[in-house]
Amino acid sequence: MKKFSLVFCLILFLVACHPSTSQAESYTLDFQKNPYSFENLSIYTYDDQVEKNLLHKASPQEKKQITYLLSFLKEVGPEEALASMPDEETLLLEFTGKDGPAQLFLYDDKPLLEDNLYHYTFYKDKKTRVFTSDKDLIAFIRRVIGKEIRSSYTDCQGHWANKYIAQVEKKALMPEKDSSQFFPNRPLSRADLVQSLYNHAKISGLDLEIKSPKKFTDVSPEDSYKEALDWAVCHNLVAGYPDGAFHGQDPISREELAQILYQYTDLLGNLHQDKKAKAYQDEENISPWARKAVHVMRLEGYMVGDLNNFFHPQAPISRGEWAKILADL
Repeated sequence: MKKFSLVFCLILFLVACHPSTSQAESYTLDFQKNPYSFENLSIYTYDDQVEKNLLHKASPQEKKQITYLLSFLKEVGPEEALASMPDEETLLLEFTGKDGPAQLFLYDDKPLLEDNLYHYTFYKDKKTRVFTSDKDLIAFIRRVIGKEIRSSYTDCQGHWANKYIAQVEKKALMPEKDSSQFFPNRPLSRADLVQSLYNHAKISGLDLEIKSPKKFTDVSPEDSYKEALDWAVCHNLVAGYPDGAFHGQDPISREELAQILYQYTDLLGNLHQDKKAKAYQDEENISPWARKAVHVMRLEGYMVGDLNNFFHPQAPISRGEWAKILADL
């Protein structure tokens, strides 16, 4: 009995020296003002009915990584809060712990055009705090928790446009060339452009009426994109060539696409910006008829130049690049 008592006392001593590991570890969001500490983190998405759905409960290692990512947030004034509704791209981070419950809404997976920053909203105790970042935290956090948005195409895994291709795939916006491959680096054809714009117009509630369809010498009623082409011509988005042909399998150039996008975003109700855009290094190579559209598309973030500030107006645009633009519309 005495031996048992000694063993029991030893166990109590060890427990006292080593507190239970079941106690939740605390993590601190080191905001510039009023840091916030939490212990639990749940991540939610929203469906197309704006219903909240649990995506993931963060592990201790994931909480550390996400805490590190959020340390780069910069607090701005509440007047910079965006009037956004949650959608399928939104991530909601719900925190609980000793500092009380809080929520961080990551609404947008693309930066605001005015400042090229992502805007996020933090709610606690009925108070709103607004933060900005130059990084897409939605993509980073999805990567941390292993929930990246990926397409099903075998040739897009690891491609920079995979997330955008997945978005257009989900909405069936682009015609498929193959059930398993997307061919993201191939030039976008004129036929695929009008078909994907027509598909986008359908889900955007635009007028789909077709009046007096134009006849092209190289387009037959059996062509899969014939209805889309008739609609695009009717709404002054595209036209044929002087020889009476449409050349649907020819690639679309970057300046041609800028002009078509300018007109299509008009149909979507965009109020185009009037301010002057920064000139491209190859400005003189942009055709006069496309120059305004090229500049406006730059201001609105749909089409920009390369890292050296060249637009390459006559170069074709790839299917992967077009998927990104289409996802942004």
